Amino acid sequence: MGIVPLKDAQGRPLSGDALANAILKAITKAKRRATLSLCGLGMLDETEIETIPDARPEPAPPAESGVRRKLWQRWEELCQEARSVGLTPPALPPTASDEEIVEAGRRLKQLVDQAKRS
Repeated sequence: MGIVPLKDAQGRPLSGDALANAILKAITKAKRRATLSLCGLGMLDETEIETIPDARPEPAPPAESGVRRKLWQRWEELCQEARSVGLTPPALPPTASDEEIVEAGRRLKQLVDQAKRS
């Protein structure tokens, strides 16, 4: 489902193009939500943030070097591995330093290995 308001900011019902655009927006939101869910990403997307009071999108991480990108990719792989053995990996902020990512990865790898042994 995708839901959008059918009234304007002054509370008047939408009509004409505004109503058609609102209906299309609801359809698009529903399709996007279904697609993300089928891909295993059943979470809010950036277009739904505006519907939640006091919610703000996460700032985009700074431009990354090849090494940093590989660190984040490895971190994501470890997180998937942790989830597969029933662990909940900790969240790392996008601003984490390379050293913080490596250290968190080491700790998570140890927990995953322990979970696999038991």
